[in-house]
Amino acid sequence: KGPVAATFCNLGLIWLTTGAYILGARAASRFAALALIIGLIPLVIAVAAGVSAFNGETFAASWSPSGTSLAESVPASLAVIFWAFLGVETAAVLSARVRNPARDVGRASIAGVLLASLVYVAASLAVFGVIPAGVLAESSSPYADLTARVFGASIGAAVAACAVVKAVGTLGGWVMLGGETARAAARSGYLPP
Repeated sequence: KGPVAATFCNLGLIWLTTGAYILGARAASRFAALALIIGLIPLVIAVAAGVSAFNGETFAASWSPSGTSLAESVPASLAVIFWAFLGVETAAVLSARVRNPARDVGRASIAGVLLASLVYVAASLAVFGVIPAGVLAESSSPYADLTARVFGASIGAAVAACAVVKAVGTLGGWVMLGGETARAAARSGYLPP
């Protein structure tokens, strides 16, 4: 479990996602879609765990552990929020692979932002309503910790595994984006054909 093993594991995942893209954009997008669905499973489980074990006192104590007001804490979090939605413009790069980009890219972008907002707000509320802020600050996988706390360690491990699959799907999307960006640059004459 040292750096050599981690390096080969990472290289293997990169080649797995590159292989999916080599099979074609359709194969790569299906791979990413499947990973997205698997990646949403732990968030749904986390919301269910939060609903079943929500504690208003834990949530209130976790709301602002440092005691800062909303006027102070919200502006500081805006940079993180903007970074989270940075990928929206990548839809323009991949739109060449869509049948009806004028209609579908806009719809998919809006639907994706709305879905991500709904899922992550609900999942975050669930986490903050069950795990105290001090414990949460030490967590490297809050959704797995939440589900393990409420439903048991085996469900927590399954949630962690789903998160890994989702990360691999995200990597596949980035590989496809890199390939399509290079392809568009070559079509425009900025790179060799």
